[in-house]
Amino acid sequence: MNKNIRIEDGKVLLCCGKTRCPSIAKEEGSTENFIIEDDYEGSVKLTKDQLQAVTEALGYLESLPESQQVNLEEDG
Repeated sequence: MNKNIRIEDGKVLLCCGKTRCPSIAKEEGSTENFIIEDDYEGSVKLTKDQLQAVTEALGYLESLPESQQVNLEEDG
């Protein structure tokens, strides 16, 4: 298992050794929905298919030239 993944209270925590860790949990009573909570107390509900597509999307984003990358500080 990846050293940055920790399982706690039914959630998978994505930790980097600091205090606030994003988490992924299965939505209660659902077989297909998952909740991702971020470090800023926001959350998003994704289906299993959407969550599995994140790896593919990450590969696409990593291949973008810098000119097409988003500056979150300017967009927020």
